[in-house]
Amino acid sequence: LRPFAIFSRAINTINLTLTLARISISDTLQAISSDKSETRRLEAEVRDLKLRLMEHQKLQKENIRLREMLAFKIAEPRQVAIATVISRSALRWSSSMMIDKGTSDGVQKDMAVITPEGLVGKIFEARPYYSIVLLITDSRFSAAVRLHKTREEAILSGNGSGGGELKYLNRDAKPVSDDIVLTSGLDALFPDGIPAARIQALESPGKELFHKVDAVPLAIMDKLEEVIVVAR
Repeated sequence: LRPFAIFSRAINTINLTLTLARISISDTLQAISSDKSETRRLEAEVRDLKLRLMEHQKLQKENIRLREMLAFKIAEPRQVAIATVISRSALRWSSSMMIDKGTSDGVQKDMAVITPEGLVGKIFEARPYYSIVLLITDSRFSAAVRLHKTREEAILSGNGSGGGELKYLNRDAKPVSDDIVLTSGLDALFPDGIPAARIQALESPGKELFHKVDAVPLAIMDKLEEVIVVAR
């Protein structure tokens, strides 16, 4: 019987070892599962905090913009309406956008559209509850302007590629790089003195009658969210 007893004890020992191993493995798997659940919970909390931070930063930027708009509104007696940009043209050759103010708000065709940074464009089409704005970067846009430093006059036109150019600037004029281009009011469309663009590149007229001057708008067109419509 002794060999059988020894064999039986060995079997019992093996069974006990296997049972303890199963318990240990089970506990380990439960711990791993618990760790994974905790990791997922923490990752979800981090995502939620990131979203809250982004929303907070967005609200801060919006508050800054609205404060700037309010201050500009107080300083701009010609303002008709503060409008929100609700869509932009998807056509490459067209530079326009839609705003949420129209004739029911006093907006009329050809009124100037501006921001605290400068001229944005003009009302191209006014409907009762919305309007289409033609941006100064559109090739169909033009405005009578004056150079800030030299006071020489020209026409600012869009180039259809996100920028602008000065036309009919006399060859005897002496434009300066980085000079600010202001509306002159001589076209009876735009109020006098609105900053519109900055001279970016100059080219000698050579034998031509006029300078070739590239200008970049002061307002960043693809980041506009609110604009101000002003009367002449």
